[in-house]
Amino acid sequence: MDFKIFSTFTGAGGLDIGFHGDFDFLGKYFPKLPFTTEYALEYNKDAINSLDKNKKYFKNTKLLHKDITENIEKEILKYKPNEYDIFLGGFPCVTFSVVGKQEGIKNDKDGQLYESFAKYVERLQPKVFIAENVKGILSANKGEAVKIIKKRFELDGYKLKIFLVNFADFGVPQLRERVLFIGIRNDIKTEFIPPEFTHKNNHITSKEAFKNLPKNCVHTQHLKVSEKVVERLKLIPQGKNFKAVENTPYAVKGLMSVGTQRI
Repeated sequence: MDFKIFSTFTGAGGLDIGFHGDFDFLGKYFPKLPFTTEYALEYNKDAINSLDKNKKYFKNTKLLHKDITENIEKEILKYKPNEYDIFLGGFPCVTFSVVGKQEGIKNDKDGQLYESFAKYVERLQPKVFIAENVKGILSANKGEAVKIIKKRFELDGYKLKIFLVNFADFGVPQLRERVLFIGIRNDIKTEFIPPEFTHKNNHITSKEAFKNLPKNCVHTQHLKVSEKVVERLKLIPQGKNFKAVENTPYAVKGLMSVGTQRI
């Protein structure tokens, strides 16, 4: 019997697929794992359509196209406590990002979406929950945001582990730092043990990752970008980002602009 997942802020399903297994990554096969996503709650319609077409992982998933904050006190009563093994969600990160204003949970409504996530955890009482966010959440509101979040989950009855992870240390061809919140219900005595790094001193480059990409793959086609973006990218050294073009005619106006980092 599969373990049941309730997924929120699902997006294209990245967190879920990691639990499902049955995929190849850089030539290494990960066998199917005994997990099934029973519900996937997502606000973005395009993401819902993608999940609906992904029959390999979400064939029997009930897709919930809705705003997690809307009528939440009524919505969460639809689901029985202790029915789900895993609860997932990467609540929005922009408000915590170090390239944004870092308004965090006190001054930004998006920053408070973690509370909607927490209300589902409180109601459903899953055995384990995993939330993911950007590194900046650790310093948002001068470090107060993460303290508030930690206390909230502990009051809901969970032992919380907070880990800063660079996924390049696990073989992802990108320097991608993320904070993982891993909660285990208090009545479960098992402690979470972080996995050992697989590529701590041997990061995989994008060139290595893409070397066997088929020539006719749609993603190898050139993007339609402006001449200014092309010239900007030429000025950004390998591994650097938008800061390399500061104080030049190619400076980035918005820090979250597309085409500002080379990997």
